[in-house]
Amino acid sequence: MMKSLYLLRHAKSDWDAVYDTDHDRPLSKRGRQNAEELKEFLEKRKLSFPLCLVSTSRRTRQTLEILEESKKLKFYKILKDPQIYEANYTALINHLQEISEDYAEILLIAHNPGLEELANGLLQTRSLFQKFPTSAFLSLHLDIHSWRELKNCEARLGFYWIPSRKKDET
Repeated sequence: MMKSLYLLRHAKSDWDAVYDTDHDRPLSKRGRQNAEELKEFLEKRKLSFPLCLVSTSRRTRQTLEILEESKKLKFYKILKDPQIYEANYTALINHLQEISEDYAEILLIAHNPGLEELANGLLQTRSLFQKFPTSAFLSLHLDIHSWRELKNCEARLGFYWIPSRKKDET
């Protein structure tokens, strides 16, 4: 049985906003625009997400909220998990390996450098994702029956999407 893992880095955050901790930093205007652009892209692919694991940070939750506004995308079960917030490759792998075999597809909305490390580790490449920008979305196909096999498998790239960069953006 093939499994699919979708990796999404939160949209761009607002460094100028007033917030108490990094965890509380909201999306910027550009981040919201990029999340809308991603939503349109995903709608064309008619994706559904049986399980969505999302960091509890404000910017990841806001990114998900924009995607959830879509009438065409389906989110069946959403788990907001504080362990994902600062998770590295090993922590993300360990977390994903605990997921029930019942889920053939998982969307993980998280942060760098963990997502970048996870993408490169599963694709077994050091250079493909040296930069995993905000709002980047990666589709991976895994020839595994159980998420417990994740650490020892080599993923195949489905598709990779990043937001467009307009000349007036900095």
